[in-house]
Amino acid sequence: MEETNIVELGKTILIAKKWDKLLQSINQCQLRYNLIQNLLKEIKSVVPFIEMISELEKLVNELKTQLNVELISGKTTKFEVKREEVFINLMKTLDRLRMINLKLKDVLSELLDVDKVEGDLKKKVERISSQLIAKASKELSSRDADDFRMYYNHLLSFEKHVRIPEVNIRLVLEQSEEKFFEKLTFLRREIINSSSDTTNICEMLNKMKFLAENLSMFDTSINKEIDETLKNYKGKYGNVGIIRVTVELKKTDMGGRLISKHSCLSGEDRRKRREKMQKQDDLEYALKELIGDEHSTDVLRSRYAIFRQKYDELVSIITIFRLRGIGYDNHKKFKGHKIFLTGKISNDLINNLAEIDTGKVFRALGIEDRIEYGTFNKLCELLLNKQCNVRERVRDVIVNNQSTLAVFDTSVRIRLKVLLIDEVDVFLSEKFCGGTYTPSVYLKDLSIKALLDSIREDETLKTLNKVKTLSAYKNCATKYSN
Repeated sequence: MEETNIVELGKTILIAKKWDKLLQSINQCQLRYNLIQNLLKEIKSVVPFIEMISELEKLVNELKTQLNVELISGKTTKFEVKREEVFINLMKTLDRLRMINLKLKDVLSELLDVDKVEGDLKKKVERISSQLIAKASKELSSRDADDFRMYYNHLLSFEKHVRIPEVNIRLVLEQSEEKFFEKLTFLRREIINSSSDTTNICEMLNKMKFLAENLSMFDTSINKEIDETLKNYKGKYGNVGIIRVTVELKKTDMGGRLISKHSCLSGEDRRKRREKMQKQDDLEYALKELIGDEHSTDVLRSRYAIFRQKYDELVSIITIFRLRGIGYDNHKKFKGHKIFLTGKISNDLINNLAEIDTGKVFRALGIEDRIEYGTFNKLCELLLNKQCNVRERVRDVIVNNQSTLAVFDTSVRIRLKVLLIDEVDVFLSEKFCGGTYTPSVYLKDLSIKALLDSIREDETLKTLNKVKTLSAYKNCATKYSN
């Protein structure tokens, strides 16, 4: 019932009250004359004044019931859309009750106490506000963080949609934010002033990251605080301090997420990783990290020199044999072997693998026409489509509504290949090593386009069941039944 309807209802009730006695008299009359029989029937069908008042009071009681609800429920906590809808309807109901009290209070049998209704809502808001401030004043556990987020979001939605005199929700929200960020400021100050206790520093950083992950309304601000804290800490204690923090953070899952999400830590972690990779063949670097006397160090150094000489020669020879296809008696898969090519091949061999970028070694071996250069994406495409064009086959199966895919001849022997990787440190970065390659195929069909157009144009389609009622969906389901 909108404002206009309430005004018109008031006018109608006043008219009914004015003519109520006449209508009662007419309803008691006996029909003696056929000429006025139809007129009397029409008059008797008019709703009496007392019934109008009764229906109006039912409406008022219904509106009061709608307002007498808990502001927090499971649905309003889980779903923002549901929460917004509840408070929008709450304000509409309150406005209707206010309008009825303003326009129709003279015809109601009892006084409509809107102030009491608003007072009850105000008490509920104040109870939630006090709970929010209490949570903001303590150190938050996971449960406390959930409660803080629940109270904060409900008050924010209430402030956005509901207007009640003397209820200042904005002030409560600002007070809770102030208390919350006071704790962040304290943690930040403690981190910067704690130079030696790395464990304590990491615990405080983990607390800050915990708050960022559990209080989504503040995550941007908290992450900025973390970045600024790390920047100041690095400026005060240098790279050595950041390295100590990074090493300690790696011990926990939360610490790992801190390293990956904050450039100050991730940059130092990548720099340290690259530094270690560059020293993988540095014997002196390894010996310095070992405990032993000079005799033990000399023995290790001499034995490593012998190993390095033999290993490089053997790997170089085996690599040449594999490039020429020598030694493949049958088809085998080698799992989990990583070979790092370092150093030079002796002069007795055909060429020097260090000159691989010039192509001389491939020409000397007579395999230049079999060499393929490309990116990892191209490599994935070649592996994916080595027996057939997978995308075309998948598209044909869908478009032609087939339920099975034709079997391909897999008995044909495919020449084995050797993968040479330039800049292995780049390959071992997060972008490539452990990454996934996800192929996709585009389907273009008028029936699919018609279905997408129908869904886009009809804003009332909120569920899958409603989509299934569309004729365009049924056409697609029939066309692609398999």
